[in-house]
Amino acid sequence: MIDRYFIVLEGIDGSGKTTQAFKLEKWLKKRGVKVYTTREPTDGIIGGIIRAALSTKLRISQRTLQILFAADRSEHVREIEVRMSHGYTVISDRYILSSIAYGMTELDMKWLYTMNSVFPKPDITIILDLPADLALRRVGPRFTKSLFEKKELLEEVRNNFLRLHETYSEAFNTVVVDAGKSEDEVHKSITTIIEEKLLK
Repeated sequence: MIDRYFIVLEGIDGSGKTTQAFKLEKWLKKRGVKVYTTREPTDGIIGGIIRAALSTKLRISQRTLQILFAADRSEHVREIEVRMSHGYTVISDRYILSSIAYGMTELDMKWLYTMNSVFPKPDITIILDLPADLALRRVGPRFTKSLFEKKELLEEVRNNFLRLHETYSEAFNTVVVDAGKSEDEVHKSITTIIEEKLLK
């Protein structure tokens, strides 16, 4: 039986994080695990400001945006810790590595890492890897495009995630999963990893 864990799903927009988070939640619940699924940015006040900035409705610098992400995460971590203290396994759709991977398009990786080093590390971070062109096809047309939903930027962010896997694999317990496969195949890869890494 699984104990309580903190599981994070990361990847570029369109990589299937949200879908896979809920599939994993369902899979764990069938095994009798108490699960709480959450996301970043949160639905709080700071998270709302971040969403406005990402949709380009609010223009702020990348540095300011990353400080807002850290503030939002500070509140989010308190929520995560409370849930885990009550015996829940927490699944988060995005966490620290998203801030670093996206922030690295303009800012220094070490500065981003240092700012986020105060937050608890996940028991496992699953990076859903997907080429930018495929991710954009999955996203499809939206009324408001995210600031980062451009092929060149997304491909840069994808490479940043892979670089972070190489650099901080031990710190964040990262595993890379090919997200180009079908939803069920990706889900199977994730559950296999969870079984091997956390259920052993």
